[in-house]
Amino acid sequence: MLRTVLTGKLHRVTTTAAELDYIGSCAIDKVLLDASGMMPYEQLHVWNVTNGERFVTYAIEAPGNS
Repeated sequence: MLRTVLTGKLHRVTTTAAELDYIGSCAIDKVLLDASGMMPYEQLHVWNVTNGERFVTYAIEAPGNS
């Protein structure tokens, strides 16, 4: 049996860049990944607080303090 659990949460972070022609991963600053306890390639739910849209992708590690 596989079980999906929440291991960390980044609340109210802001997207700083987007590749409109690429649907895939979401790069997250290494400092934020470490602080949240999340790991690279972990499943990630992204929620838009403005319109309520949500999508599921995976996290990749961006350089620290980027």
